[in-house]
Amino acid sequence: MSTDEQTPVVSNDEGGAAAKESTTTLGETGVVDEMHALKLLDAKELYCYGSRNFLVKNYSDAADQLSQVCALYEELYGEQSDELGMPYLLYAKSLIALALDENKVIDVPDEEELDDDDDDDDEDENTK
Repeated sequence: MSTDEQTPVVSNDEGGAAAKESTTTLGETGVVDEMHALKLLDAKELYCYGSRNFLVKNYSDAADQLSQVCALYEELYGEQSDELGMPYLLYAKSLIALALDENKVIDVPDEEELDDDDDDDDEDENTK
């Protein structure tokens, strides 16, 4: 008999080990599914808090929470998944609003406000 003609023989011990491996794999799959569900629940909770903070104009907290949501969703679904659309959109809006708020620290009057003030001065001079 050559090595090509030999057929492998499976003993009862190897079958038992394979059965143990399959139960271990099923157990690990359950743990993985549970961790996936916990991450998903955490991401949804952060999304709720982030969108709430955006609506009440607390943009700093909204940006922090929504960035965590985007990271979790990317880990769960992948970079190009459809589930990332709304969190990224809201995250971008909160970053833009945060930048606008930070730039309004020094309040510069708009041109329209300056024009309105000039009109008031002209009317005062005409009434004198």
